[in-house]
Order: sequence, then C-alpha cells, then structure tokens
Amino acid sequence: MCLHLPPGRSPPRRSRLISAVLALAVLGGAWVPASALEYGPLPERIEDATAGIERTPLDAEPIRLDSDQDNDTVMVRVDAILEHPFHQVSQEFRSAAVWCESLFLHINVKACVHHGDGERSGIELYISRKRFQRPENAYRMDLDFRVQIAEEDYLAVKLAGDRGPYGTRDYRMTLEAVPLDAERTLIHVRHAVDYGALARGFLNLYLRFGGGDRVGFTVVGEDDAGRPIYVDGLQGVIERNVMRFYLAFQAYLETLEFAEEDRLAFRMARWFELTERYPEQLRELDENTYLRQKEMEWREQQSLQVQRDDRN
Repeated sequence: MCLHLPPGRSPPRRSRLISAVLALAVLGGAWVPASALEYGPLPERIEDATAGIERTPLDAEPIRLDSDQDNDTVMVRVDAILEHPFHQVSQEFRSAAVWCESLFLHINVKACVHHGDGERSGIELYISRKRFQRPENAYRMDLDFRVQIAEEDYLAVKLAGDRGPYGTRDYRMTLEAVPLDAERTLIHVRHAVDYGALARGFLNLYLRFGGGDRVGFTVVGEDDAGRPIYVDGLQGVIERNVMRFYLAFQAYLETLEFAEEDRLAFRMARWFELTERYPEQLRELDENTYLRQKEMEWREQQSLQVQRDDRN
C-alpha cells in the first residue's frame, strides 16, 4: 500500500501524525502470513456460515462477526446475509467506483478516488480524523482493486496495497459473495492485519489517548450483573472498522432504489442509522455533524475525482 501525501504543502506535523495513526487504525495493512488468510472459499462453507449467522448475538443484523489475535496479527471475519439478489450484489461490487461510493461513508474516510476500468482498477483512499479535514491533510493510500472471480454464482474481490505507514506492508481486504436464494446473498468480508513494533507503538498511543474506551463486538465474558464484556484494544479497533465497512456496503445497496440525484443524501443518512444500532461501539458524532461533514467531504472528493479523470 503506497502511502504518501498528495503534492503540495505538507500538513502540520500533529495533523499528519493523527492522520497516519488513523490510517493504521482504520485499515491497518501489513504483512500477513498466507496461513492467516486460509479460511476456505465461501462456496465451500455456506452451511457453516449460515449456521453461524443464526447463532449470532448481534440480533440487529443477520451477521456473524468474529476475530482473533495471534501476537501482532489480527484477523476479522464477517459473514452476513444481504436482502438483495446475487446478480445485483455481484454487478455492483465488481466496480471500483461502487467501492469508493461505499467506503466514503466511513467516518474517517475523507475521500475515495478511483481510476482504471474493468476487473483491475485502482483506488486512492484518504484517511484522517473523524472531524472534517481536507484530503490534502489526510493520508493517501493507493490500493489495487481486483476482481478475482466473477461467475454466475460466485464473486471474489480483493483490495490490496504494497506499503502502509510506519513500516507496515501488504494490506489486504477481501469480499466474497454467493447466492443464498433468489432474493438473498451471503457475503464474507475478511480483513487481516499484522503490526510491527513501530506501528504497534503508534496504535497504543491512539488507544491510550483517543480510542481506549471503545470496544468491539466479540463477547469475551460477562460482568457481575450478567452483561456482556466485549473485546477491546487493537482487536476491538479492527472489529469496529470492519463493521463500519460492512454497513457501508449495506447502505449502498439499500439506497439504489432512489433517484440518482437523491442517493447520496439517503445513503449517508442510512449509514448513520445503521451504525446507531451499535452506539457502544460505533457512535462518534451526532447525525447533523456527520451529515454536514460528509457533504463537505463529498465536494472535495468530486473535485479530486475530476482531477484524476483529467490525468487519464
């Protein structure tokens, strides 16, 4: 994942540091052993995936989210059922432009620009703090977008990059989809992150001063009152952000029925509504602030996309 600042004036050091740490927290991105990614292709484990969804404690969504941590490697997996036919899901999410429209909804994504066409394209992702920030003050990540498999009953897409901040490398996120029946699609999202000592140090600072009070979704125990205790720390960070990306995919699909000129407003509102189902994990801003900021960020993104198109 090639990470660098866009041409022009360098941002203030503090802003640059915050953006870099958030880039680590939101997308991570590092060398991941091949064995860590071996979870079996989705068509071979449909029954196990649907059974896991039925047992999920997350009753607000037909979704199963789990994660594990082995030394510096965190693996987060999501199995979920979308109330949309496979042909629609497959058609939409084989497009880098659609990924940008979805990823943009994330609270820390300031802009997403795509280029190229067909089954292999590129994405420029700008990550920064939750408050409004112009893309030139964010960290830019260059990601390769590749449609690995696009068959009548199976889609597999991967985002990948070579380098990340503070010595991290080899970022990967995969999405798989198969038809569950005529009206529903089973998807699997997998995100694996391995952090070296330097990256781990910066993330520990983030957890200490910015996100240490937040938790993830995996239940690790119960308190004396019988209430669930959720995973925290780095594992919780990655779980929260993978959930945000999944909800962005869902919000995108749910708003396709609206007129094109109205979709953005409905999409942003729907994403916020979906995240509010999990306030303990995902609440960061009030709705008005989120919507106002995203409207400004959308204008910045559109300007960047025009500039990128003009260079092609």
